[in-house]
Amino acid sequence: LQYATAGGVAGYYGANYYGDKLAKEAGEAKKDAILGYWGEDYGKRQQYLYDKKYKTDPENMKVLQKYLGAYGAREAMNTQVQAFLNAGITDPKAIGKALQLMNNGKNRDFFGQDPDEALKKAVALTEWNRDAGKGIYDKNSRAYQVFREQTIKEIQRNSGVNANDAANEVDKIIGYLGQIELARQ
Repeated sequence: LQYATAGGVAGYYGANYYGDKLAKEAGEAKKDAILGYWGEDYGKRQQYLYDKKYKTDPENMKVLQKYLGAYGAREAMNTQVQAFLNAGITDPKAIGKALQLMNNGKNRDFFGQDPDEALKKAVALTEWNRDAGKGIYDKNSRAYQVFREQTIKEIQRNSGVNANDAANEVDKIIGYLGQIELARQ
């Protein structure tokens, strides 16, 4: 019985080994065939398929509806969401909140009137939120102070505004980033 069991186990593992090996080789052959067909466009094709799946996912639509309403979510999926996906942003809560902030009339002074520029700012805010550490939301942290000081200097350098106006702009940015962060939780 002991030898029969050992033989059975060895046979099982042997069959699995060769079965796994064949499956792996078949998988690699399929991948080679796909790469041969699509060539350099393989990565673009994979991204296209991911984006298409993302935009038709009912869960993503449900999250966007929470922030934009049914009509707004449908419109956003057909137009604006692709800009976020192109930037590598896939969190539907962050996307929904950024679009909600962008569409809020009270925020027009920050986002501006041009829809393309407003979308670029919404994507940039969401990228900042994704890449920033949690410390920038605590006003007593060193991360907050460094982020605020560097961003004020950068705004002054790029737009030539005075330090007060730049500080007000950075405070708005941090406020928007905080709202996106709260939505992501």
